[in-house]
Amino acid sequence: MIRRNKKYSYNPLKAPKPKEWLAMDEDKRIALIEAYHIKDRIPLESVKAHASLHAIIENQAALGVQMPVKAAIKRLMYQGADRHEAIHAVVNVFIKYFWDVMKTDKYQDGKDMNRDYENEVRNLTLQKYYDEFGE
Repeated sequence: MIRRNKKYSYNPLKAPKPKEWLAMDEDKRIALIEAYHIKDRIPLESVKAHASLHAIIENQAALGVQMPVKAAIKRLMYQGADRHEAIHAVVNVFIKYFWDVMKTDKYQDGKDMNRDYENEVRNLTLQKYYDEFGE
């Protein structure tokens, strides 16, 4: 259980403790991620949107073997990315599938978006990320 008086911070270069992270309110997670990006003066069009996407991927990583994200982050780091870049690589895959659901009818005929997303995350390499999304 999280004690209310403990000060938490977020650093994408270090994985949060899964139980503590998942026990935290989603708004708190997003606020911590926003604070990191503001403190480091990382220029973003929307800190809230960026932090929300970080939170989605951190949540999936915290689920461990239930999702392929934690393994993908480790694999990308082994291939030379730092953890923050690895999160961005997975975010880009997530956005691609989110966009398909929101703007196309690709998954209206019963196709399994979650399966497709998870398979792409399982097969994500640093080179594939660079090839598709740029360095």
